[in-house]
Amino acid sequence: RLKEAEGQLVRALDESESAFGRDDVRTIRAIEGLAGLRHEQERIDEAEALYRDGIARSERAAIQEDPIYLYLVNNLGMLYMTQGRYAEANTTLQHALRIWQDHHEQTGTEADHAILLSNLAQVAHDLKDHARAEQLYAQAQDELTALFPDGNGDLASTIGNRALLAEEMGNLASSLELYRLSLAMRERVFRGDNPSVVTAMAQVARLTAETGDPAAALPLAEQAVAMADRVYTEPNARHATAWATLAQVRSGTGD
Repeated sequence: RLKEAEGQLVRALDESESAFGRDDVRTIRAIEGLAGLRHEQERIDEAEALYRDGIARSERAAIQEDPIYLYLVNNLGMLYMTQGRYAEANTTLQHALRIWQDHHEQTGTEADHAILLSNLAQVAHDLKDHARAEQLYAQAQDELTALFPDGNGDLASTIGNRALLAEEMGNLASSLELYRLSLAMRERVFRGDNPSVVTAMAQVARLTAETGDPAAALPLAEQAVAMADRVYTEPNARHATAWATLAQVRSGTGD
C-alpha cells in the first residue's frame, strides 16, 4: 500500500511542479502528502526536509493564510514529538497555534484549534510540565466534546492521554474514570476490532487490577488479548502489552 502511494505522490509532485510551478499551492499540497508518507515510512530525515521545503515555499508564495501552511507546520511539530525532540516540537506547535490565531480563528474549523491544543498538551506532558499539560488537555477535551458530542477518535485519544497524565500524577481514581470514558468512546467510534480499542482495554484492565479489583479486571484483560490476537498478525509491542497485562491481572487473582 505504501509503495503504491509513494509512486502516486512522487508523480503528482513532479507533474504539479511542471504544470503549475514550484511554489504553487497545488505543488505544496503534493509536498505535504509526500512528507506524511515519508514519516509513515519512518524516513524521518526526508520527511523533515519535505516539511521544511513546503513551509519555505508557502512563505515565498505568501500563502500563510492557506490551511496547507498550518498543516505543514503542525505536522513538522508532530514529527519532532515522535522523535523525542520536544523543545523543537513545542516551538513549532506554538508557531502553528499562532498561525491558526492569525489566519483561521474567524474562518477555520474549531477542530483544528482543539487538535493543536491536544498536540501541545502531549509535548508539555513529555516535558514533564504536568500542570500545563492538564490545562491544555482539559481545554482540548472541552472543545472537542462541544464539536463531537457523540465522540470521535481525536477526542478519545485526548481523554486517554489525559488519563495517563492523571495516573502519572498519582490521581488514580480520576485516571481510571478517564480511561473508562476513553474506552467506551473508542468502542462506539471504531465498532469492532481495532488497535486503539485493544490499548484502551488493556489500560482499564491494568489500572482496575492495580487499584484493588483484579477479579473485575480479568474479563476485560481477556477481551483485550482476544482482540489483540485478531488484530495483530505480526509481532507488535501493543500485542505483547495486552498479554503482559493479562498475566499481571491473573497474578493478582491468584491464578
